[in-house]
Amino acid sequence: MADGWLLDVAFTGDKAVLWIRTPDGGRVKLHDRYRPEFYAEPLGMDAARLRDLLEEHDNVRGITVERRRAFIAGETELEVARILLDSVENYRRVMKQVDAMPCVAETYDADLEHELKYLCDRRLTPMGRVSFEPPPEVGSGSSPPPPGASRSSRPPLPSSPSA
Repeated sequence: MADGWLLDVAFTGDKAVLWIRTPDGGRVKLHDRYRPEFYAEPLGMDAARLRDLLEEHDNVRGITVERRRAFIAGETELEVARILLDSVENYRRVMKQVDAMPCVAETYDADLEHELKYLCDRRLTPMGRVSFEPPPEVGSGSSPPPPGASRSSRPPLPSSPSA
């Protein structure tokens, strides 16, 4: 295990690319699978039927029926389809296709930025200290950051936080 501080997270295809600063001043680049998701509330059918309609879509990698609150402060729970996609590149197009379906009342979590969703899902804090398994070929070497990446360009964070 190694420790460091998350500098940046960016996305390419189905991977999150994490840049971590090590205590010796080096940088480590890690890759983590990331499949974006959103939720769709059915209209005029149950969520299981909506799941059946969407599961054959080329860019859908998983779809489950779940219960969730429509609003954070709301008490009412809805049955929705949780739609897991193949990559960030296809996210907006597929989300718009689903949102335009006459059998979909509403989509949820579709407006969150991928960086924020990634950090929240993994309970990471920007610029927070993290523990990680360094890739064997990289160790704690120093690599340049990805093009256009900086500490202030995105909310940063890596794999698993340490206490």
